[in-house]
Amino acid sequence: ALGLPVKVDTNGMLPDVARTLLEQDDQTTLAVDVKGPWEAYPALTGGMASPEQARQRLERIFELAARHPGRVYFRTTLVPGLTPEDLRAVRGCLPAGHTLIEQTYVPPTRGKEPEHALADHEARRMPGDLVAGTHRPGHPQGA
Repeated sequence: ALGLPVKVDTNGMLPDVARTLLEQDDQTTLAVDVKGPWEAYPALTGGMASPEQARQRLERIFELAARHPGRVYFRTTLVPGLTPEDLRAVRGCLPAGHTLIEQTYVPPTRGKEPEHALADHEARRMPGDLVAGTHRPGHPQGA
């Protein structure tokens, strides 16, 4: 190890890996995404985690956070459909002394043109040269 600080972003579903990282290097910090309340995990993760899996695994992460003060922080992305009650439920699960960082949701743009894209007729090159001739000495079009 070079002794450089490292931040690891995680969804918290691999608490054993998180434990190893925290124990091996005292400069490692974890940024843990808590998607929402346990019962919403199937919808929020595309079916990748059941409510029970989310609860069990994140409770282990919460225990790690309590044992490693200042090295683990928690965040939630404010996805559409997440309610103030959901956020209160998440905050209620966090270990003492930890806060929930709320991140703004940015809709995905993959496969979409940016809203500021030019129409085809606006993007086409204007006909002809924009600069008349060349500016090289001895060139037949040079002035």
